[in-house]
Amino acid sequence: ERLGEQDIRVFRHKGKSLYLLVNVLQEEQEFNFSTKARRLQRFRDTGSIKPKRGQVQLKLAPYEVVILSEEKLDSGLESITSLREKIAAAEKARSERGNILFGKGREIELSSPPSSPYDLQKSLEQQDKMFDGVLDVSAWMPRRIKDDSLWYEMAFTTFVPEFSKAQIHGWNLEGLTFKIWKFGKWLTPEVEITQDKYRLELDFGKTLRTVKIRLEFAEKEAELYEFELFE
Repeated sequence: ERLGEQDIRVFRHKGKSLYLLVNVLQEEQEFNFSTKARRLQRFRDTGSIKPKRGQVQLKLAPYEVVILSEEKLDSGLESITSLREKIAAAEKARSERGNILFGKGREIELSSPPSSPYDLQKSLEQQDKMFDGVLDVSAWMPRRIKDDSLWYEMAFTTFVPEFSKAQIHGWNLEGLTFKIWKFGKWLTPEVEITQDKYRLELDFGKTLRTVKIRLEFAEKEAELYEFELFE
């Protein structure tokens, strides 16, 4: 059942009602509706609402969703406030790791040997995922490659990164060779490597500057989840 012209739905079962309010606008919206309930509980939120003369008035933030019920339905569930705090902490960790390439994917040209019968992730998808701070989602997963070797190149079109460390997140990274383009050819800088199951940490011991980076894999199969450079 829909109440009025606003995005309010009410579900009734055995004499009890549950109200679903959704603000689909990009601005704060005020919701008003009538109810016979003496008090409504906020689902996965603290406090309750006591209608005034059978009327409920609420303000919802942009895209906010509120569920109200006559009986408490969320015993043992984490509150929305706590969940939002966890999401905010995760977002902060994702975006503030210090990767100088974070969010610059569209400024980086990516290339690799063609897969057969097709590339699983298209170029734009790779650009979006490879530098977004998410460390466990595949950004490049080649299928049967047509070349004899497996490699991945990044060309920096609008800036020249300066870095002393790199972190490469992926699968089957053992034996990987990291190269930079310098003086018209590929060079392999000296590096100290620390390896986990799904991560390589490279410490070059000095600041490097390059317009292109090339990763050469020892295995015929590999995956990349995230590529990071640090000052």
